[in-house]
Amino acid sequence: MNNRKKIIILGLLIVTFVLGALLNYFFINLNILRFVEYSSESKIRSVGEYGNRGQNVKIAILDSGVSRDHPEFLDNIKNGRNFVLKRENTDDEFGHGTWITGIIAAQDNNSIGICGIAPETEIYPLVILNKDGRGKIKDVIDGIRWCMDNEVDIINLSFCTPKDDKDLREIIEKAIQKGIIVIASYDNEKKKSYPAQYENVIGVKKDKKTDEIYIMDNICYAPDGVITTDLKGGYVRAKGNSIATAIVSGNVSLLISQCKSDHKIYDVNSIKKMLNKKK
Repeated sequence: MNNRKKIIILGLLIVTFVLGALLNYFFINLNILRFVEYSSESKIRSVGEYGNRGQNVKIAILDSGVSRDHPEFLDNIKNGRNFVLKRENTDDEFGHGTWITGIIAAQDNNSIGICGIAPETEIYPLVILNKDGRGKIKDVIDGIRWCMDNEVDIINLSFCTPKDDKDLREIIEKAIQKGIIVIASYDNEKKKSYPAQYENVIGVKKDKKTDEIYIMDNICYAPDGVITTDLKGGYVRAKGNSIATAIVSGNVSLLISQCKSDHKIYDVNSIKKMLNKKK
């Protein structure tokens, strides 16, 4: 092969690489833009529809922590607790907690990336999952007790266990009696799922065929698959029941914010009625 042919082949390879990179870039950013539109204009209750942005509402996210350095997170990320390592630092070493936080509370006034459902909600990250995404029921119980002591409004549990643990059930009952709305994910594989199956917990599953939140057979269904924040300061497409749970928590934050503004009393049953908008 002469030098001229080698140069032509090399040039074609370079062009192919550059075109591939450009297509990948535009594809990723197109998805981000779609999520911004999805967050603010879809049929899901979201920013603006209730005339609020989740202000005066506290959500505790019991998960793997949060990446505080992400540009989408500002002063609405409050101090929580790491129950795995028994310390104050709640930095995310796994990534799942940062996914959940972005769906609920990514900022909408920073001219980048995505918009969370309730960007003025106060987020309290409580670490109960380790760097491998595993956790202990005892840490969850301690986290829920922390929520009661710190008067949070919503507890987001984007995980589940197949074990019906007596102590876990009792602490959740106490939290609900204090007026806390507990929202939990069902297992993605249709296994037994606690605490989602406990009485007065809003248990959530995904529904790929809807852009609405609705309740059927006492299970809350929400859309599946959104772009959210990742550990590296960028964005990732995430899906599953845990992601649907975050969507519900964000919308419940808007509902509670509106109830507080209107001086209306609410409980889990009235919240479920307001959520259930599917005709």
